Formats: sequence, C-alpha cells, structure tokens
Amino acid sequence: FHGLGPKNVAAFKELLVLLKEIAEVVLVVEAPLSPMQFSLVSQDSSRSELEKLSAEANVPFTVQTPGQWGLTEKHFFGAKAYALDKMDWWHVNYSGADLFTTNLASVVGSQ
Repeated sequence: FHGLGPKNVAAFKELLVLLKEIAEVVLVVEAPLSPMQFSLVSQDSSRSELEKLSAEANVPFTVQTPGQWGLTEKHFFGAKAYALDKMDWWHVNYSGADLFTTNLASVVGSQ
C-alpha cells in the first residue's frame, strides 16, 4: 500500500467492507520490514492513517517490530548473502517468509 491519496483511502475502506462480508476473520497486518526499514517507516504518517481507517471499520490492525516477528537482517534479500544488485531490504527472503508465515499464523489464530 503505497501512498494514501484519496483513491487509495477509498479503495482500502471498500476492501475492508467487502472482506468483512465474506471472511470469518479480517486482520490488517503491516508487511514485515527489515530493522533498518522499520525505523524509517515508523516515522511515516501512513501507518497511523491505516490504523485509524481499520479502527473505523472495526478491523484489528497489527504492527510488530521485526524482532517481534523473529526477523533479523538475515531474513531479507538485503542480507550479505545476496549480490549487490539483488539486495532488497523491503522483502523477506525464503527463510524470512517461512518464519513470518509461522508467526503470522499465531497472530491470526489468536483473533
């Protein structure tokens, strides 16, 4: 979800309404971020806006630090194991995806 222009806000609200009609559980989860990116995004107002929109729709919004997900820098494509042109601190790698999915299942199960 990049940017909170009026079209994105309207689409997000509509998505929440539609999901609540068909799903047993709806939960908004911020994508896992590397420790470096998490600190940058923490200063962005988009997160608080998404939290507000989720609350208005009565949908839980979950933000966890990389450490709470169990993720370290080695779980991202930016890890030293990747070539410089393949580095990507915004996306988890295979081991990060496995760990995130396991921990996300626990969060969803607790709802």
